Amino acid sequence: MTERWHLLWNDFSTQDAVTRFDTIDSPSISLSLLAACSSTFLVDYWQGALTKTTPTFAGGFTNYQSVRETAVIYYSGAVADTVAQLWIPAPNLAQPPAFPGVFGGDGFTVDAGNMLALTTVTFARLQQPGGAVCDNFNGGLLQRDIGSQSLLIPSDGMSHLVTTKWIDVFGSTTQTWWGQADSGTDLRDTIQLYSGARWFEYWIADVIEPSFAPGASGAFNTLDQARLEFVNDLGGRVTIAIPSPVDELFGLSTETIDETDILVANLIGTVIGNVVDASGNPVTRFVRGKRFHDARGH
Repeated sequence: MTERWHLLWNDFSTQDAVTRFDTIDSPSISLSLLAACSSTFLVDYWQGALTKTTPTFAGGFTNYQSVRETAVIYYSGAVADTVAQLWIPAPNLAQPPAFPGVFGGDGFTVDAGNMLALTTVTFARLQQPGGAVCDNFNGGLLQRDIGSQSLLIPSDGMSHLVTTKWIDVFGSTTQTWWGQADSGTDLRDTIQLYSGARWFEYWIADVIEPSFAPGASGAFNTLDQARLEFVNDLGGRVTIAIPSPVDELFGLSTETIDETDILVANLIGTVIGNVVDASGNPVTRFVRGKRFHDARGH
């Protein structure tokens, strides 16, 4: 079984950054070592078992076909100003047999009555990032040309964070997330009924706020990253990103990873045998590493 990890970093001056990698089940990877390689704070991390499937597409009803077209639906809580979102990529437009579409007659505004099945499974379950339950339907609209839902979130308080990757008939993908009070898949399964896209990966994770201290002096800007490349004998390749890397990671050029440094050697050691490629095969050797300026996304 593969585990997926997300790490949320904050430099308290420019912006947060999220990095990601997959590992073997129950890895011995050292997050405190990763934190020591960065001069900024590892604010939160979350990990969960990764589930994959091979999607199939069924016809028979009308929907927006691209994941770039998404219904963004809002649910409010009992406390003022608490709101959670649910995204439905490639939402159903017309009413298919035995299940409603997403929108009213204008094909743009989310219809409360059509959302009854989804609203029902949000009850006492859907959470906003602070942990408050939000299960009262509060409207929604079609959003065009929209990207993945950002994981740059203050996730403290959520019992579980559910992240899902979707694919449409054109092969384009997107990613959505929500917080929930339990670890079930009812919400994901119901969203799937309203969508012409298909989920192909999901992971349900517990959000943890660590107490690791950041490393020594360095870039102190999450857009400045060290990226280390690892491979295995099966052709798999993995990149490990370290935002705001400490100066110690680099050689005299300040651009190339210094393999002779003890911190770098320990980092390579904690990655090899634990981190896996897209097929779930552990990486076995380090190839190279360098600094990337103004890095966006990983």
